[in-house]
Amino acid sequence: MLNTYNTLETVINEVRSSRLGVYDANDKVRASGEHFSVYSPQGDRVTLDGQIYVGAEVLEFDILSDGNVDYDTLPSAIKGTGWTLLYSGEIIESVLASLRYQLPEFDNNLVLKAIDYYCEYDCFYDFKDSGLNAGKLGDR
Repeated sequence: MLNTYNTLETVINEVRSSRLGVYDANDKVRASGEHFSVYSPQGDRVTLDGQIYVGAEVLEFDILSDGNVDYDTLPSAIKGTGWTLLYSGEIIESVLASLRYQLPEFDNNLVLKAIDYYCEYDCFYDFKDSGLNAGKLGDR
């Protein structure tokens, strides 16, 4: 699944079924787990069925002549294409863990709303006590 073009729906399903990511559905570290990131065309609103790129997590840096650090976080397959980092796999896995803890059942549309909420407010949406939330869960 890594280093492929796919859909966000497929990525979420793969993480939910413990075939992608570092943790399994019981939040235990998988021996064969891999860190990953999801990339999308810059400026596009991501939908469950829109095309994304699933790549191994990248963090390379060079020390420039002036002493500053230049970070490169894009896989070589999408460099120069106008694509950018959308979500780290860690965010997707963490949001799914939060949803599993709070709700007995949920669909991928709710997962995407909860991921967007996390990215906007830097916290998990509380489905049990909405008064504790930093804002509303977005519409999709």
